[in-house]
Amino acid sequence: MLTINHLTGFGVVAATAPPFLLVWNPADKSATIALSNADKTAAATSTGWSGVRGLHGFTAGGGGDPLNYSVVVNASGGYIDFGLATSAAALAGSGEGLVYYRGVNGLRSVNGVESAYAATFGAGDAIRAQIEPAAGQVRFFKNNADLGVAATGLVGQWFPWVRMYNAGDSVTAV
Repeated sequence: MLTINHLTGFGVVAATAPPFLLVWNPADKSATIALSNADKTAAATSTGWSGVRGLHGFTAGGGGDPLNYSVVVNASGGYIDFGLATSAAALAGSGEGLVYYRGVNGLRSVNGVESAYAATFGAGDAIRAQIEPAAGQVRFFKNNADLGVAATGLVGQWFPWVRMYNAGDSVTAV
């Protein structure tokens, strides 16, 4: 299971609700994703890639305050990709419009191009995406250690996104 914190100000967990709370979009998920807990929990119901986008997104390349959202990996089969996606990106795909950090091998993918990035992540690790909309930049953190910039030059509308492979993998937005 992954636990995902709502988007907040740069590096700060808000004491009050942020401009929007991260919940999964019931109209923008793979058929093999089941939502529960007021659309805060997404679970893969069968083996094979499946994904879901957040209900609310942000605009990159046009300004705005930096955003953070975090995951704590509680259990997974290893193949969990965490990051962001455009509305046009394939939910279960790995191509254009996706930026992610992969748990099983530590690769990053930017618009379908995978490259070495960081150590693997798994049960017990806290993973955070930090988005700087004005710069169109995303970086990831593992257990509060900055892994470096994963992508730059992002423009347009982006959404929190997660993709899972194994039946029983689940994520919860908090």
